[in-house]
Amino acid sequence: MKKLLYVFLLTILSVSAMAGQGGPDVYGYIWKDSFQPGGPTYSWIDVPTKPGAFQVKNLADDNTRGSFNIGFPFHYYWYDVNTFWVGSNGYIAFNNAQLSSPFGAIPSMALPNDFISVFNADLNFDGLNNPAACWYWKNLAADTMVISWINVPFWDANAGANNQVGSNTFQVILSAVDSSITFQYNTQQGQNAQGFNFLAIGIENNSGNIGLQHSHDIYPPLNYAVKYYYPSFTNYQVTDASVSYCDNTENGGRFISKDGNNFKMTSLIKNTGNQACVPFNVNSTIKNSLNATQLQDNQMTGGLSPGQTQAMSMTNQFAPITAGTYSYTTTTQLAGDATMSNNARTMELVVVDTIQPYINLSFTDLTSEGAGLSWQGGDGGAAVYFIPPYTPCKIDSLYFFIMGNPTNANFHAKIFQDSLVNQPGALLFDTLILAQDILTNSWNAIGINDSIGVSSGGFYVAWVMDGDGIQLGQDISNPISFRSLELLGNAWSTYRSAQTEDLMINATLKRGPLNNQSVSEKTNKVALAVYPNPSNGMLTLEFNNSLSNSKVTCEIIGIDGKIVNTYSCRNVTTGKVIRSIDVSDVANGIYSVRFTANNSVEYKKITILK
Repeated sequence: MKKLLYVFLLTILSVSAMAGQGGPDVYGYIWKDSFQPGGPTYSWIDVPTKPGAFQVKNLADDNTRGSFNIGFPFHYYWYDVNTFWVGSNGYIAFNNAQLSSPFGAIPSMALPNDFISVFNADLNFDGLNNPAACWYWKNLAADTMVISWINVPFWDANAGANNQVGSNTFQVILSAVDSSITFQYNTQQGQNAQGFNFLAIGIENNSGNIGLQHSHDIYPPLNYAVKYYYPSFTNYQVTDASVSYCDNTENGGRFISKDGNNFKMTSLIKNTGNQACVPFNVNSTIKNSLNATQLQDNQMTGGLSPGQTQAMSMTNQFAPITAGTYSYTTTTQLAGDATMSNNARTMELVVVDTIQPYINLSFTDLTSEGAGLSWQGGDGGAAVYFIPPYTPCKIDSLYFFIMGNPTNANFHAKIFQDSLVNQPGALLFDTLILAQDILTNSWNAIGINDSIGVSSGGFYVAWVMDGDGIQLGQDISNPISFRSLELLGNAWSTYRSAQTEDLMINATLKRGPLNNQSVSEKTNKVALAVYPNPSNGMLTLEFNNSLSNSKVTCEIIGIDGKIVNTYSCRNVTTGKVIRSIDVSDVANGIYSVRFTANNSVEYKKITILK
């Protein structure tokens, strides 16, 4: 993993000695190893040679791929799972969650949960000449699934340009015959550079309150097997109702139009216990940014058997008459619910005034509460997925909050097409922002001279480092959009902290006909200069004008993307032009100047200090 700089994590060293057997956990799972009488026999399954084996491609450094079908209902704790995600760091999860260093003891109620940790370490599929591979295979009887990680090195910052050291080959076997889980370790060479919390092996349930650890910070022997046995009987009774999601399966934030169509509160409710649920109340509430309730409604479910789901659609609908950020929360209210942590889900809902010529799309507030995201190595990135409130539309500008840049690094601003796999598709826009043009602890605006058209769906705005040390802002204020991604190596994945923070990347749309431009580079068609900077009340604009009797427009834009003031000048002559504008009515602060001339747009940063 390329570790987060400037973010300090408190970890607790927890090392357990490896024994021949362990458990039971409170549900009743036990494990035995191949050294234990009555334990499993080590028998490696060569997955790539099996008919119908499937290679998991595009694993990299700290990412997941999926979802993949197990091919049969696999009974895990008190519920069935049918799909899984493969983690590059040696685990499978039953949700799209990422496990990254440090790897603490199992179980833990800290998110994410619901995983099987086979060899959970800081592994690396990325880099040149990396032999790492991952394969899975289901047998003909459709009762056994095997996932193998083959020749996967550790990630090590001191191991040269490819950050690779050692080699690890291991697998997990899921069996529907007896609901067992078997780990097998074929080879293990080298060591992780991290001193503690470097390796976790075990299983954990969907809430993190139950799990069974095999070992922590101990490398397993070679030609070794560990089998987790499903309990033949359990006294553990679970009465549990949960909210699977609000509005959409990703529970992802949405933009809707002010004075547009009413928003319908929908959600999916599930009985995630092993006991039947009598009908219970479900509450849905929408609150504004001041936590004041704007709308709420209640509805009773029917009786739900274990594993059963029910779609809910509230009668009352939210009328988006005021622009702003709202939180939409659905909560189950089942008496005697055993797991409170999954009783509610919150979705971010942003109402934008689509009548305005420019529309700012933002899931964040104006300031960064985090310490700044920065990937060691200086070539990682991050992105935010936006679904506009209407299409077609045009992307006019991008905004990135840069916390700090102690090494004077550059960064790339990019736009990617939507895709069918919840990841960025084709590249539409790429421009390099030089260190000398970057403001720290501030929003940085990047204009797009030839606006990028979006005809349907959404788009991704990405920040990609071009040097070590530069830090992207992090917003930890609720609600959270669940729309952030990370880029390590050449692979995108869900941002590891997507459930607790938003990355500070915004986009501005403008109305107008689409064009067919697919890739654009930042250009200087008017060679704009703005001075003095800081300004004490007057600004001078100096530019080259190529069209006679043309109109130029200068807009002062706040860090929230809103236009503070507009200045226009008609019948501008060709050649070098100098104009002065009075900004004494604009409050002190940092702004962007959006200058429009010759059918092109230029952006400059200014500080007004009177």
